[in-house]
Order: sequence, then C-alpha cells, then structure tokens
Amino acid sequence: MSRAAPDASYTEPGLLMPSQEKHAEATVVWKRNGLVIKASDVYHLVRERNTYVLVVRDVIREDTGQYVVEATDSSGTSTVSVNLNVGAMEKPPAAPTFSARPQTKDTAEGGSAKFECKMDGSPRPSVTWFREGKVIRAEGRYTTVSRGYSHSLEITKITKTDSGHYACVANNAQGEVRTEFTLTVAGKIHVEKREEVKVTEKKEVKTVKKEAPKAEKAKKPEKKPEPPKPKAPEKTKEAVKPKEPEKPVKPKAVAPKFTTELTSQEVKAESIAKLSCAASGKPAPDIVWKKGSETLKQGDRYEIYSENGMFHLEIYDTSVADTAVYSATITNEGGTVTSSAQLTVKEAERRSSATLVQEQVVREMTMTEEVRVEEHVTEEVVSTTTTQMQVISGQEITLKASIPGDPKIKWLHNGQVLRNTADFRQQSRGDLHTLTIAEILQEDAGTYTCQAATRGGLIKCDFQITVQTEKEIAPPDFVSKPAPQFKNVGETVTLTAQVKGDDVKVEWSKDRKKVTETSRLSVRKVGDLATLEIRDAQTRDSGEYNCVLTNQRGQFSCTVPVQIHEAAHGMTQQTVTRTYEEGGQMMTVMETVTTTEETVVMRDDASARVEEYPSSVTISERENVHLTVRIGGTPAPKVTWTRKRFSNGKHFVPIVQGSKFQVKTTPDNTTLSIFAPIKDDAGIYKVKVENEAGVDQCDITLHVIGESS
Repeated sequence: MSRAAPDASYTEPGLLMPSQEKHAEATVVWKRNGLVIKASDVYHLVRERNTYVLVVRDVIREDTGQYVVEATDSSGTSTVSVNLNVGAMEKPPAAPTFSARPQTKDTAEGGSAKFECKMDGSPRPSVTWFREGKVIRAEGRYTTVSRGYSHSLEITKITKTDSGHYACVANNAQGEVRTEFTLTVAGKIHVEKREEVKVTEKKEVKTVKKEAPKAEKAKKPEKKPEPPKPKAPEKTKEAVKPKEPEKPVKPKAVAPKFTTELTSQEVKAESIAKLSCAASGKPAPDIVWKKGSETLKQGDRYEIYSENGMFHLEIYDTSVADTAVYSATITNEGGTVTSSAQLTVKEAERRSSATLVQEQVVREMTMTEEVRVEEHVTEEVVSTTTTQMQVISGQEITLKASIPGDPKIKWLHNGQVLRNTADFRQQSRGDLHTLTIAEILQEDAGTYTCQAATRGGLIKCDFQITVQTEKEIAPPDFVSKPAPQFKNVGETVTLTAQVKGDDVKVEWSKDRKKVTETSRLSVRKVGDLATLEIRDAQTRDSGEYNCVLTNQRGQFSCTVPVQIHEAAHGMTQQTVTRTYEEGGQMMTVMETVTTTEETVVMRDDASARVEEYPSSVTISERENVHLTVRIGGTPAPKVTWTRKRFSNGKHFVPIVQGSKFQVKTTPDNTTLSIFAPIKDDAGIYKVKVENEAGVDQCDITLHVIGESS
C-alpha cells in the first residue's frame, strides 16, 4: 500500500488507514474514488477526541482504490490520501471453520431478523443457507450477502410460518462445516385481536343493561323477556374463546444445562485470562457474562465469542482489579441456569533474569536463540537480539520470546507501542511471551520488538519482518476432458483427462461418491495426464463420473457418462425386414438378427457424422438412463432425436422435451436423458445429424425390463 500520510493508525487486519487530527469543530468527510463514504456494515467511522479513523471491515479486492479524508475548519481545508491495494491471500488448503456463528433469535411477527456468520478456510468457502432442510433462495423477503469471509441472511416481514430450524453450510474442496440455529416468531397480532374482542363484549353488556331502565320509563313492564338478551353476548363470547390458531405451535423447549462448567483460575497481571464453558438446550440458549453484578459487553479489553459449541470470555491486559467472581448465565424458553468461577489476578513476582530464548514461529518455521544476560541494577538496554524473517501476505504468524524472571513486557512495531487487540494478540504464560498477528499484510512489515524490563535492565528481541505478496498461481483447467465410455461387461474402461495449472490435485467421483482404489479400480496422475481405469467392468460401474481439479486458486470439474451393457450375452439383437421371392411372388418377413458389434466408428471428415454410440441398452423400469452419442462435423451439425416404440409404434416420432425427456447437445456429443422410464418407453431411438456437408444417423435399441428392486 502506498500512502501520502505520515500519520497512520491501524484498523482491520491489512488496512493502514490515515487518521486526521483537527480541532473539535472540524468537519471531516471520507471519500473513496471521489465518492463520499457513509457509515455502514462495511465502513466504520470512528472519532476519538480530535482523531478520526476509517475502518474497512472484512476487506476484499473490490475495496481497492484511493481513500481521501478532508478536514475543514475555520482555518481552511486539509486533505490526506492513501491508496489501498487489496490482493488475494495465499493460504495453505484448509477445511472451512466458523469464527462466528449465527445466533438463535426470537422475533415478533411483522419484524425482521438478520443472521450473520464469519469463517475461515482455503480456498475461500461458499455458503448455502437452509430452512427445514431446504435451500433458501435470495429473493422476495430473503436477502443473502457475502463479503469476503463474512456472510449474512436477512428475513423481512416475518410471519409465523418463518419459525423453524435453520442451517448455514460452508464448503470448499477441503471439506464442509455446518451450524444450526432457530427462529421463533411470537404472534403479537393475535394477542391484540383477543383484547379487542374483550372490550367489545364489555361494551355490549353495558349497552343491554342501560336499555332495561329505558323500557320501564316507557311503561312497558310486560316486556320482561328482555333480561335474556345480555346472555346473547355471552354465547358470542364463548364462541370467540376457542381461538385455536392463537396457540402458536412451537418445538418443545429443552431446558438449558451446562455440559462444561466454568472453572476458577489464577493468572498473572498483564496477561490474558480466558473463561470457557459449554451448554446445551433447545432452542440454543443465549449467554450473558457478568463480573459480579456488572454485565460485560464486547469491546475494550473483553473479547466475547462462541466457537465449536463453546462459549468464551477473554480478558486482555489483566490487572489485580480484574479479580472477581465471573458468571455465565444461559437462557432459553425452557429456563435459565448460571455457572460461576473465581478469577484471581496476581502481581508478577520480580526475579533476576538469567537466560533469554527468542523464538519465532511462522507456520512450520521455528527459530531459537539463547542470550546470556548478567544481572544489572541499571535501566539501560543490556541485550538486543535480531531475527530476520520473510512471510507470505495473509498468513497468521506468532512471534515468541522466552524470558525468565517475570519481566514487564511491551510489544512495539517500528518503535510504537502495540495495544492488545484481536488483530495483535499478546499473551504471557510463565516465561513465554507471544504476539500473534491474525492476518499479516504488506502494511504490517517492519520491526517488531518484545521489550522486557528486568531488574538487570531492558532486554529487546527484534523481529525484522518482510511481507511478500502471494505467488501467482495458475488456476486448474482441462486441456482435454475424458470422453464418454460405452463398454460391455468384462471390458476395461479408461477415462483420461489432460489438465493444466499449478499443483493441481485430481479427484474422481461416481454419482457424487469419491472413487477409491480397489483391485479393479486404479487412479493415476502422471505429469499433466490424469487417468481412472476400471478393469473387468460390471453393470454396477455404470453412472456419471466426475473429475474434479483443485488447487489454491480454485476448483474446476467435468462430468462424463459411463455405460456398461450385458447386451444379451455379449450379443445385440435387432429386428429387421427381409424381402425375398418365392413361387413368383415377393414375400416379406420380420427376422431377429444378432450381432456382437457394440459401437460403430463412422467416417471422419467435415460432413456431419456419428462417431460412436451404444447400439443396444438394457435397463430396469424406473431406472434413469442417459443415451450419449459422440458426433462430429464442421460446422457443428444439427441434431434430431426421434423414437419408435415396440408397443404400437408404427413410425418414428419426434421426442418432445419435458419432465420425462431432456436433450443436451454440444459440438462433440448429444445426450438424451429419460427419467423414470417404463416398459412403454422401450423401442428404437434414432439420432440424425446434419450440416451443409452431409447427413448421418444411428439407431439405439432400448430394452426396459421388470421394475427395479
């Protein structure tokens, strides 16, 4: 990142946004590429006294651009600009994990609910939202937003029918992770209607009572049948009472309980304290953390989060004042339960220093140095060690310094003291002192110093870090895809693909299940050729095979059909018409001809042609079938499918696409898919291909036998 601002402050990982200091009456405006920035879920505008900061959350490539801050007061206008370049981060392949999960909500009818989650994983995971097992489409009242590794689902104009179980599923080439939550909708509208009914009933009764005296003044005492009238509203009232729809149907609540209780602990001052617990219940319980009677909220020195079913409270830069009883209270419709524990923070004891061991850990890299330090009584720097290291942009790195004697520790970046935050997390445990940078980018390069104040003087451990941009990796792709295969039982099927890209991993699957090597199946990748070989093929090997290519840049796949036929003991039967002369008369008879020819290879020229096809296919009733014919010709031929049924089929008729028949054609092949076929679908299927250079055709005989088990 290049910038024209000498004064800068850290915001989200990877962003070094300028801060502008002006007088209190100054008017500050932020712009990106000339457009004014307003506060939103993405842009967070912070003012701390006379300092103004722009935080860009969950930065993505689209955030690249020039950012300008303009500050205007009575003395004039000053401007500071910074260019933000966001590049892709190279991370080792990793399955998705949730860093923040959607939380269960209770919402009133007519309102809205927003569920948010954050995750990690490489390649970047894709997210799908579900309700009661069905995919939620982003339309109408449903809005889904994905920004980098942050995702959200918002439901507006909520009704009772929105109550239920929801799920968020994230997946990439390395795996899949799922989290569930619930939405409960309270029917406040029905409560209002019940109140209106009661008021109306009271008014009606009062009105009837007032009418009785009026009747007496009119001197019509004989009209005493009127007293029953007030009973009429009572009947109406009884009829109104049984409002069954007003009883919302909710899943049975299960009272919350702790599966892991809080435990008391003792830590040293200026370290990180972590309290954790786990709980169960339906719906999933909400949690509230307290220090004594004070409710704790996210921010400042408190980090509150949940991960893998556990609830956590972390307290940074602890002091003796943090000593107290801490409690976690979980609540759902089934009840409330609380777990408590004592946290004791003690001042660090001062001991003389003897040995300094400096370690750096970046992924799989570890370096250690030992420095002998004699005890001194001065405050001067008595030891400095320096380690140079190179890291890749986007990595999480941890710097470690092992310094005995419980010294007072400060971490600095280019001479400036670092605050203990989620992005630059500092921790001390015994002699080990660490600084974890959540996501290091080029802007974070420089010298990091662990400064230890000991009785003998100051000890400094310097880490000089150079951040490299990610290596440009070619995405995976096919040079040539595997061709459809039509074989007889006992033959060998070979699927071959030529691939390209850096460090491409190849995986085969059949009908969405991973193919593993057996005595009959072998998977190989030699150079850029990936091969799946099936020896002694059986009918059960028929299906759709998927070849998936994966590397750090993404994923690419293709599907190829494989059909293995019995073909009547290795033979194909066809009915033909034969004409001959007998006794001076021409006779016509129908004969069954048996042939062992499974595929037919036709001529190879510019004219439209059928290159390969299955001459006969036998399937069970209700078993989906895909008839694939390899074709050729220049220009690409026009394809027509027709059929003639065995039962009552006198002529070939065009196939009409719909829920039963679907045709997909490419320049290389054409496929007819028949879904849930029945015996009546048996017959001869004809494929005709034609272009300006010629015409060709072939027949495929389809046999449909008894219903599959």
